[in-house]
Amino acid sequence: MTVGMSMMTMSSSSSKKIPAVAVALDFPLCPPTKVVKPHPLSHRCWKKTRSNHELHGVLPSVGFVQIPMGVAGPLLLDGREYTVPMVITEGCLVASTNRGCKAIYALGGATRVLLRDGMTRALILRFGSAKRATELKFNLENLVNFKKLAVIFNKYV
Repeated sequence: MTVGMSMMTMSSSSSKKIPAVAVALDFPLCPPTKVVKPHPLSHRCWKKTRSNHELHGVLPSVGFVQIPMGVAGPLLLDGREYTVPMVITEGCLVASTNRGCKAIYALGGATRVLLRDGMTRALILRFGSAKRATELKFNLENLVNFKKLAVIFNKYV
């Protein structure tokens, strides 16, 4: 989907203002639950930013990429309302998340608990085939083999 969750106003022949959304879809459209605040969007925004200074020093500049973004919410979490921005190409997921936020809100909100704060690092294994990766997976189900590999991996992590 190529859309910026934007709305523009177009004049019809009868001089009435009608909302229009510019959308190019590559998947089935879910009906939106509600539209976020209207925001003017035009092709002129592509012409405004041309200099490298305006691109925060990106050299060489080759252009811009439009990223589809939706907003779900409000999500009531710990007594505060949050909107949930989602950059995703699966538009139905935004609508689904929005319905989940609505259900959580109707039930009085959610409470979070932090069990541990940290960062995880892991080595990446690359195999020539799925068959070879599966062989290792089954081999590691044996605790002795798992411990041998863990000793080797722990040297690098």
